[in-house]
Amino acid sequence: MASALPAPSATHFADLSRGYGGPVAVDILIDTQLNKHLLLIAHIAEAWPGPRQERDAALAILDEARVRNPQYARELLTHPMVGAWATRTIRRLRGAAEDWEQLGPDLGQLSALAAVAASRSQVDADLVIPARRHAVLLPTLGMAIADHPVGPVRVQVRSGEIALGDGVSAIRVPPVSTADTPGWYGVSQLTAEPTPARLGLEDLNPYRDLFHVRPASRVKTEEVDRWRQLFAEAWHLLTGHATDRAAEIACGLHCVVPLVPDRPGEGRSATARHAFGAFGMTPPASAVELLVAMVHEFQHSKLNAIQDLVPLFTRDDGNTYFAPWRADPRPAGALLQGVYAFLAVADVANRLRGVPHLRESAEKQFAIIREQLRPAVEPLRELSTLTSWGRRFVAGLEGSIARLDATDIPSASVNHAKRSLHLNRTAWLERNGSGA
Repeated sequence: MASALPAPSATHFADLSRGYGGPVAVDILIDTQLNKHLLLIAHIAEAWPGPRQERDAALAILDEARVRNPQYARELLTHPMVGAWATRTIRRLRGAAEDWEQLGPDLGQLSALAAVAASRSQVDADLVIPARRHAVLLPTLGMAIADHPVGPVRVQVRSGEIALGDGVSAIRVPPVSTADTPGWYGVSQLTAEPTPARLGLEDLNPYRDLFHVRPASRVKTEEVDRWRQLFAEAWHLLTGHATDRAAEIACGLHCVVPLVPDRPGEGRSATARHAFGAFGMTPPASAVELLVAMVHEFQHSKLNAIQDLVPLFTRDDGNTYFAPWRADPRPAGALLQGVYAFLAVADVANRLRGVPHLRESAEKQFAIIREQLRPAVEPLRELSTLTSWGRRFVAGLEGSIARLDATDIPSASVNHAKRSLHLNRTAWLERNGSGA
């Protein structure tokens, strides 16, 4: 089903190492995820512990859908929640104590994937999906929920329409539907123009529990409207002042998982290693907060995908380092992730200085992050565990940081940022000691 992908071209890798990449480079990263997900699905199929009939039917339909509508099949198979499902299912398959009955709902997602692919590819299909107690998930579309536990659900796909039978009878799912109907809950969509952008609001998918913060349950209509409003405002700012960043995000960012704040008013965002193009976030307080989270977390997704293609480290060197944006010591890989993400945030903050009502806050944020980046990247340059790819990557980061350093900003902002870094470092040393 899949084969190894070549390393990125020197030009694309150089662009990515500088913190950018563009839609073409992001497309290469998406192709990496397609291959990765196909390999994971092949592994699931090979380790399949139960009856093979449904497995074989699902694989045959997926293959036919990839031939008939390769673009949509690629979009579906690279969806972040597909990566989350496949990774978790393989981990469960490796657990010796679990049997077919326990794994049924996870393995049944292969048939659910096939049903969704068939619906957009004009492939007729008859499949069976084991229910998760009283619910059946159709990835990227939504979830059918019965008022009582149900067994395996028969699924029929004809002329693009999905019909669910047995315990969730009378539910018909169009191939592109986000509206809720009796027994059906669609994936809400955040959309924006003029550069078309769309994010799924994943608040039902059982594989969305990817982060260190608890995912929210079904988001109320008024809260969805708030997400939509802030996304449209954030997208207007991003497309107006960071067109290149917007083009990358439109290409590669697919969904957001609403998270529950640890404490009221506390904002958090996060990325998961095996869910390229997804991020989790507590309800944003403003469009700027959402914009920064999208930029920051998509950088993490990009770097994760880069490391699926080429190794940047030969091994973990076992040491930890000062990351100016964290209170705890960080290993080298995490430090690199932080530098890569905050470099992009600094770049966007610099551009938002041109927005009159954001000038003061953007300038302050830019100055502080710019001051943090230099001491964070310096230990990375000295690492003996960097591969040749890793050395080139760090060199690209340093070049971008140097360009930010050359940006002229008022001395008051520079001095404030220097004082902030000094206080931060002093507090860090008191907490962790000089040998951390």
